[in-house]
Amino acid sequence: LSALDEGSVDTVTVYMREALLAPHASELLALMPRRIIFNPGSEAPALAKTLREAGIECVDACTLVMLRSGAF
Repeated sequence: LSALDEGSVDTVTVYMREALLAPHASELLALMPRRIIFNPGSEAPALAKTLREAGIECVDACTLVMLRSGAF
């Protein structure tokens, strides 16, 4: 993640459980995507709160369902 430029990514879709995702929190914040989708099993309420406070939209949803339904 740190190799990417801030603002160069629109959406990050997460499939990692919270314990594995936590070490990447600062990189996600630095990346400043418009949105992060937490797929089932990867919900991270504390991280999502921090990301929202930084202006990043956080969604708890299945990316595949979102794509299929046109909600992506």
